[in-house]
Amino acid sequence: MAQEATQGEGGAITRLRHVAPMLEMTLAILYALAHLLFFSTLANAILPGLDRLALLAMAFAIACAITLAAWRGRWLAAGLAIAALGLVAVQLVVFSHLAQVPVNWNAGLSYTVLAGFIVFFNARHHLSLVLRILVALALAYCVAYALFSDRLVELGGLGTQVLAGDNRGPRLVLANGYAALAVFACLVRLRSHPVDWRWLALLALVLLALVEAQSRTFSVLAAMVGAFYLLGLLSGTVRWALAFVFTLLLAVVLSGAALPGWNPFGFFVFDPSGAVRAGAYALFQPYLADNPVTGIGLPPDRAAFEAFVGRPYVYWEDLGAFGIWAAFGAWGLIAFLLLAYRSIFGIPVRGPDAMAVSLAALTAALFGILSPTLWSGSGSLLANLVVASCLAGRQAFGRPLDAGDELAV
Repeated sequence: MAQEATQGEGGAITRLRHVAPMLEMTLAILYALAHLLFFSTLANAILPGLDRLALLAMAFAIACAITLAAWRGRWLAAGLAIAALGLVAVQLVVFSHLAQVPVNWNAGLSYTVLAGFIVFFNARHHLSLVLRILVALALAYCVAYALFSDRLVELGGLGTQVLAGDNRGPRLVLANGYAALAVFACLVRLRSHPVDWRWLALLALVLLALVEAQSRTFSVLAAMVGAFYLLGLLSGTVRWALAFVFTLLLAVVLSGAALPGWNPFGFFVFDPSGAVRAGAYALFQPYLADNPVTGIGLPPDRAAFEAFVGRPYVYWEDLGAFGIWAAFGAWGLIAFLLLAYRSIFGIPVRGPDAMAVSLAALTAALFGILSPTLWSGSGSLLANLVVASCLAGRQAFGRPLDAGDELAV
């Protein structure tokens, strides 16, 4: 009887080992869908409350992925994912201590994306399929935005006023991470087949979405990276030059923590966006100077944050890397910088979809001066894929490197 029980347990474990790879890929697809639904204001405008369901789905997928990684003995990946979630928990406590308000653990759900790399690491041997699905989702989202965003703005207040007094008017916020992925998915194909009318039509619709969203700085960066790629100029030298410029601008922005009278956004107060950022920067400076290690942390809700800083309509997300430092402390800033530089220098890739991810991650990293899109915004999906590829070691999205692998040049 004992022998039969042992054999039964062994059979169950064997069956579970066969099921696990399919489960890991399913979790990756679930996470990707939920991620798009959460960061897509278009989807949330169509069905209010969808963002909350998406948050729960992302958290569920990450929790299951961490469990599977630990069960399979992938301790480094599981440990890093737990550490990312631990950072969010610590920063919630930091703000609670500074503001003397209760901790709201639910407020950390939207930052679970920091640990999302675990779902792609687990599914790395099937990631080519996952990447095709991600590209299809990004293209479908941008097409829907291009065709329907203006109509939703007109039909009863579903638009989003990005900045008060912004003369660009009400509009739905575009998830820049997906827009970048869609742009470069088209460009990578068109570089090989310049007269493919299907991809030319898709690229036109994606560009229309960018025009409608009026995200000026991001669009310029995407155009620059796209031009470098099409001209074959993304060599090691150019990437070092981009890293140098990124570092220089980063130093200019971060130095305000030690220089009370310095406000780099003060040079752009003539623009509504620049004026809002200049005001937020000046407000955060003394808090960050007093708490350079921990920052001010993550608030339990919007009302508690506004009561703490004493002003409404102030967002750390408007300040890019400086805001990440304020919200996530020195450890969060260091993690963001490692991620940004890894994205700037590129990752080994195979295939057009992986190339599109690498180029989109480069664009999102450069945009990190002004926006945390690579850290906790829509570009966090790209960051998840970059981290997953790094954890896979000397593998290009799950496959050994060979002569067919390359950097995004």
